[in-house]
Amino acid sequence: MKKFNFEQAFLRLSEISSKLSDSEIGITESISLFEEGSKLVVDCKKFISDATIKIDKIKSESDGEI
Repeated sequence: MKKFNFEQAFLRLSEISSKLSDSEIGITESISLFEEGSKLVVDCKKFISDATIKIDKIKSESDGEI
């Protein structure tokens, strides 16, 4: 699977959600899209967690003043 930055991953998740809402796709494609989406959710959570850690570090280094 291609590596995305946060914005790309979020956009791809939106695309997957739209496709999964389409009753015209088959079960095999649905499962494949669900699997891809699940992996992207994990990636997005990691991006957010890493950003939070970085922000907390910046705040602590500046005594909470930004």
